Amino acid sequence: MDDFQENEDRPPKPAPARRMNLGWIWDLFSVLLVVAACAVIVFVILIFNNPASTVNPFPPPTAVQRLFIPSLTPWPTLPPPMPPTNTLQPGPTATVTPLPPPTQTAIAATPVEPGKPTATATPRASTGLFSFAVQGEPRAIESSLFNPGRNCQWMGVAGQVFDLKNSPVPLGIIVQLAGVVDGKVLNITSLTGTATQYGPSGYEITLAERTSASSGQVWIRLLNQEGIPLSDRMVFDTYSDCNKNLIIINFKQVK
Repeated sequence: MDDFQENEDRPPKPAPARRMNLGWIWDLFSVLLVVAACAVIVFVILIFNNPASTVNPFPPPTAVQRLFIPSLTPWPTLPPPMPPTNTLQPGPTATVTPLPPPTQTAIAATPVEPGKPTATATPRASTGLFSFAVQGEPRAIESSLFNPGRNCQWMGVAGQVFDLKNSPVPLGIIVQLAGVVDGKVLNITSLTGTATQYGPSGYEITLAERTSASSGQVWIRLLNQEGIPLSDRMVFDTYSDCNKNLIIINFKQVK
């Protein structure tokens, strides 16, 4: 009885607090995580397909355009040189009647500079196959007359080309030289008008770095831009004398 009275006087125990359910927070976090993963995948795909896209925070550097350098057009290959020969080419007609000697018309070479020696040259007889002929005979002189700095350590050939009116031809006629000098095989070309120290239509070709004597081993002729000969081959000699290290050969149009 006393025990029952004691229990009634004792205050009732408070009910335990209900635990809060936090499972929905984890569900929401999982959904956000899945959405973020999908967004990252889409972002990566966009950048992979177009690295230069505006959404890429690290776009690739702009490529520098390559500089275009045009290549030089090689000079047309000239026909291989023929060995020097003294065989006369046949004339345009087959007749045994001797022809009268050609009229020798003296043509004075145009002086290059005041005070330089002048020379009177006569065009050589033409076979009728070419429009240019060598004017007179080759002359061996000292190269220092035109280039004071040159000595025995240089040897070459130079000259001018004249038209029917004895005027310098315009730039563009090819001068071809071939043969053997000082044991070296040569096949060199030059252009009229590229060595104006000899005149407006002057040309110059270096044969060797020293004087050397040769006889009938080198020839020279004129060609047009298509490589067709304009003159016959002129065979000439070279000399070991330092005072004859420049061979002057002029050409004159004959028809």
